[in-house]
Amino acid sequence: MNRIESLNDFVIKFANVNGTGSASANNMFAKSLFRMGLPISPKNIFPSNIQGLPTWYEVRVSEKGYTGRRGGTDIMVSVNPQSMARDIREVEPGGYFIYDSTKPLDLRLVRDDIVIIGIPLMQICIEQYKDARQRQLFKNIIYVGALAALLDMDLKVIHNLVNDQFKGKEKIIVSNVQALELGYQYIKDHYFSEGGESPCGIRVESRDVIKDRILIDGNTACGLGAVYGGATFCAWYPITPSTSVAEGYETYCKRLRVDPGSGKNNFAIVPSTPKDCFEQTAEAFDLAETLQTPVIMLTDLDLGMNDNISEPFVWDDAREYKRGKVLNADDLENMSERFGRYLDVDGDGIPYRTYPGTHPTKGSFFTRGTSRDPYAVYTEDSDEYVANMERLEKKWDTAKNLVPKPEIKLADGGSKIGVLCFGTSAQSTEEALDYLREDGLNADYIRLNAFPFTKEVEDFIESHELIFVVEQNRDAQMRSLIINELETNPKKLIKVLNYGGMPITARFICDKINEHTQQIKVTSLSKKEREA
Repeated sequence: MNRIESLNDFVIKFANVNGTGSASANNMFAKSLFRMGLPISPKNIFPSNIQGLPTWYEVRVSEKGYTGRRGGTDIMVSVNPQSMARDIREVEPGGYFIYDSTKPLDLRLVRDDIVIIGIPLMQICIEQYKDARQRQLFKNIIYVGALAALLDMDLKVIHNLVNDQFKGKEKIIVSNVQALELGYQYIKDHYFSEGGESPCGIRVESRDVIKDRILIDGNTACGLGAVYGGATFCAWYPITPSTSVAEGYETYCKRLRVDPGSGKNNFAIVPSTPKDCFEQTAEAFDLAETLQTPVIMLTDLDLGMNDNISEPFVWDDAREYKRGKVLNADDLENMSERFGRYLDVDGDGIPYRTYPGTHPTKGSFFTRGTSRDPYAVYTEDSDEYVANMERLEKKWDTAKNLVPKPEIKLADGGSKIGVLCFGTSAQSTEEALDYLREDGLNADYIRLNAFPFTKEVEDFIESHELIFVVEQNRDAQMRSLIINELETNPKKLIKVLNYGGMPITARFICDKINEHTQQIKVTSLSKKEREA
């Protein structure tokens, strides 16, 4: 059997029972690697929030800096009998399956193309701890110590992490360190050769590639961005009190004094990293004030609740908030003409607004949720309605120059094939493009950051013969938006869809693109067909 051998490049997955304290232990393992200077991408993957049901935690380690899911599992730590059959099937040939051997492994599950390492976790806990809760909690810490031995990690790094995490709680520190050393020593005593060789061919070494980057989840970044952007926010309870962000939407809309109307009036910003979340949340508030309409931040659970490596957040204290077109008392006093709440005076579709109480007699208005004229007076006149709708269309076009521009990376020499992605698909897409390039397929890359689409998006799509649209939903919603908004030929936009509930992987993207490009080579589309 050819076992997997690598240095600072692997995928490890933990299969646990929800509600057993495994998340803390798994997080400890991931943060230890981060403290060793290695880029990591930890992800909680659970189909249920119910205690007692299966949950998984995956850590991608990549010295090259890949932070998306790669696909495949090199090391599986399985301590959940419910999912063990599935877990052992997921291990890559030549990979490693680590399990609680307190009970014998079902011989029907045994594979001869992987390395199987049994550790009697529960038995060790029964011998060492009297309290049932301690047995459950420290079982997880013991396998972290075992991994430290197998991967040749510096145990002092984990000790320091424990000291920092439980500072001032000496008894807890001592108990955790003891559990770590129990697992570490068990592996050393039972699996290392006389020459000191580990049964695992995967190793980690400290590096200095992290530099000043931080580890933070997207929700925290959004919350900080909202605070710095000038808004209040609150935490609520979807999973834990710290894993979601909400802003007082109704209160915010009242402060914003939203420009009402139908038609194209939905604006969105799509962050891909925590730094995006921080910067673009603050930017979204500026944009909302400028456009006088709510701007939606589109994130997902992967970015929101999982820790991600990020560049440090920087805020310019001299930065001024953009309130848009707001008239003050002097402006109103000096106006020779009548104030019109929905009057477009400079052709960008955005009217001037006022704050309540700005002036004793000017600037106030009363409106309702139906048609009104430029002065906020109720009307049923068709021409006035059409004019208002056309004003909103102008505002839509204005927004295209204000929303964040896309990130574009061109292949050496350029390519007629483009790959389009957005949100958390970006990290796996960039890795996939590297793999495709190694196989001889060059493709240009574009990551969308906002909707409506900017001119750069339109030009990119126009200049390529084929665009692979990477999405994590069943209905190819972004592809539909591109077709509807840019009137792009649907045949030009190839779907790369992932909707199994798990974050997309680089291997999945590669397979889908290769599958289609091979078909192209066989059918050899003519120039006329490509332009059709």
